Amino acid sequence: MDGLTASFPYHGLSQVKQESFDWLVPGMIREKVLNVFKLLPKPVRNQLTPLPKTITEFLVQADTTKNFNNELTQFIREKTKSTLRVDANLVKNLPTHLRVNFMITDDEGVEIDSSKELSELQTEHKERVTEVIEEVAFDIEKEDLTFWPEHDVPEKVSAERHGEEIVGYPALIPNEMNVDLKVLDNEMEARSLHQLGVRMLLTLQLKDRIKILKKTPPQFDRYGLSLKTYIETDALKENFIEIVLNESMNWGEPVPRTKVNFEKLVTFAKKRIGEVIIELSNSLTSIAESYHAITLALKKQKHLTVIVREDIDEQLELLLPAYEKPLFVYDQIKHFPRYLAALKIRIEKYTQRQDKDAESLKGLRRLQDKWIEKVVDFVENDEEVPDMYVEFQYALQELRVSLFAQELKTRYPISLKRVEKQWHEMMLK
Repeated sequence: MDGLTASFPYHGLSQVKQESFDWLVPGMIREKVLNVFKLLPKPVRNQLTPLPKTITEFLVQADTTKNFNNELTQFIREKTKSTLRVDANLVKNLPTHLRVNFMITDDEGVEIDSSKELSELQTEHKERVTEVIEEVAFDIEKEDLTFWPEHDVPEKVSAERHGEEIVGYPALIPNEMNVDLKVLDNEMEARSLHQLGVRMLLTLQLKDRIKILKKTPPQFDRYGLSLKTYIETDALKENFIEIVLNESMNWGEPVPRTKVNFEKLVTFAKKRIGEVIIELSNSLTSIAESYHAITLALKKQKHLTVIVREDIDEQLELLLPAYEKPLFVYDQIKHFPRYLAALKIRIEKYTQRQDKDAESLKGLRRLQDKWIEKVVDFVENDEEVPDMYVEFQYALQELRVSLFAQELKTRYPISLKRVEKQWHEMMLK
């Protein structure tokens, strides 16, 4: 098969990173960049001419330790002031010889399988790789833990198998009533599960407090009933506990890997959990009161257009529970009652402000639709939503206050022009 072939034993498959191969070799990278440029829309491509000179400029300044697609995206945006993104779908259209062929072999070096798509290989052969990890004795694994093990949980361990080094990634894995300490083959999966495992151990240390919360969270009778038409009671309780646990772990330090640090986290959480319970209960009470007032206002207001009602529904979906990551930011919840109050004013004064409302909504929706498109793109590509996109949704909420209920004041000076500038600067990053 033409092009570059990367061969490695199957037991190391999960440790191979696509980014390590995206820069190819020096003799091929110029051709790859040239072909990416040729795939760009003509108006963008014309701004990059002459292409040979532009390719040299990119390769001189590019950081080859970083993601190729991200580096080239940033370069193109800076050169063209466009918002175009070099993504996996675009790169798939490159000539075959410019895409690495990944080949895995058995213990004797005989080919097992190969593909241009590393992720497909990793998915198809995950069970085979997991079996190797399970065969190796790392002498660290434990089961049915209800407190931190007597030793540290390192980020990486290694052991020998048939004369070769096998690398694994330890993690605390949550069960229903305890955790297991296991060694996994995938680093990212291990980190993610370890965080959940630590949270499970923390939950066990706070079990008496959690037991009371599960029965009836404070002030639940004040907000649960009002929100029942929007979210079921059990789902609201589960979401309440989820947020409390997440924030009780939010101590500004890395997820513990040692017993000493875990004990510090437990001390922090025992103090923080009470604060979070009070803050969240008060916020939900205010949010429920606002939602009830909005429901009454909607019943009275008979002149809302379909577009306005759809916009209101979208706003409520963000501001009412369940609150979930990645878009929910706990520190922002204290502002939700003001955002809802602005929505109520908008509904009540809609009849007198129809034309102004329509004009304001046009600019707002233009930005919001762009934001939604970008966030969906991140999610569909299994990428983390950058903080600036999470924060941008709250800038849009402040803009709504400014557009529809100026009397409530905003946290900082804001206008459609300012938010458009913020979006443009985000696109250049």
